[in-house]
Parts: sequence; C-alpha cells; structure tokens
Amino acid sequence: MTAKHSDMYGKGEPSWRRSSRCPDGHCVEVSVQADVVLLRDSKCPERRAIPLAFAEWSVFMERMRNAVWGDSFDLATPTGPGL
Repeated sequence: MTAKHSDMYGKGEPSWRRSSRCPDGHCVEVSVQADVVLLRDSKCPERRAIPLAFAEWSVFMERMRNAVWGDSFDLATPTGPGL
C-alpha cells in the first residue's frame, strides 16, 4: 500500500492544481509545498507523487517552455502555438 502524501510530507493533504488548458482532465497536476513541488498524473491520483526541489522544478519548467516555444521564449510576450 502506498503512503498518502500527507504521511510522506507531514503537511496535511496537498492542494492540487492543473493547467486551465487541460481539456479532458488527463494532465499533470502540481502541488507547491513549503519545501518541494509535487507532481502527479491526474489519471492516477492514488499513485505516489514525484517530489521536485524548487531548483529541479525551475529546470523542468524551462525545458517544457523550450520544448513548446523554443529557446527564445519570453514570459512577457508568449508567441507559442495557440497564443
């Protein structure tokens, strides 16, 4: 049996968020905690979340931005697909 997130992190049940661009609910969900960012698959929320340190989260997000918008992504003026 997998431990609950509240048991793993001792912070109570995490609050999960997903992108507003997630049309069918099958997306990655994120929960920002005091010392870690948790990721989980919304299709299988009972599975253990993946904990990322804030530095790892920053690298993950930068790589996702570059994969979608290329190396020239600018938060102030996004020009990626669908924007």
